[in-house]
Amino acid sequence: MSNYEYNRLLQTVRSKWSQALKGETVSEAFNIPNNYFSTIQIKQLLGQISSENDRVDLAKLSYRSVTDTTNFTQVYDLFKMQTSKNELNNFLRSKGWSINEGENVIKAPMVDYKFNQLLQTVRSKCSKALKGETESEAFNELNDYFNTNQVRQLLTLITSENDRLDLAKLSYRAITDTANFTQLYNLFASQASKTDLNNFLISKGWNINSNGALIIMPMADYKFNQLLQTIRNKWS
Repeated sequence: MSNYEYNRLLQTVRSKWSQALKGETVSEAFNIPNNYFSTIQIKQLLGQISSENDRVDLAKLSYRSVTDTTNFTQVYDLFKMQTSKNELNNFLRSKGWSINEGENVIKAPMVDYKFNQLLQTVRSKCSKALKGETESEAFNELNDYFNTNQVRQLLTLITSENDRLDLAKLSYRAITDTANFTQLYNLFASQASKTDLNNFLISKGWNINSNGALIIMPMADYKFNQLLQTIRNKWS
């Protein structure tokens, strides 16, 4: 939202004489499909709400409209109660985020509106090569992450099985819900493709059977580094 429009909204919220009316105005703003907000703007709006429970509800409601998703956990400092932070954690996990126990976000999947724009861009390309190139660029963008369902939707737009396989492996870096990655197996008709994907995952430390079923998956790097640091911090 532009500064002019946002400042008008913020002033409108401040002018309301009751908390109920303030919350209703903020809720209406978050529910308008064409409204989008930065995390800082959301924090300022939530700061006008005194009830922590209402803040949590509005924070979850605002998620649809946030433009800088990876900064979203900056709203955590608006909450004093751990139960509120835990509730927000659980909500973000339901959206495909990977979060450690310290509430630090590791990977946040691309928000729906941005993903739908990407999906439409891929669909609009006139050739198979351009579709693949567009997806390859998206998977290589270091600040973009995807859940398995999003990757699946993108891969279904690629007709060549070999290209699908290459893009599936390329997407692995950006996957937020790694344990669901083998759900992509049924996009491949040939056993050779599935075996190739198996071997790729084995190279990443997975222990999987010949059918692609996950047996043991290694601890994620961020979690392992936490463990390693904890051990290093011990005095004996």
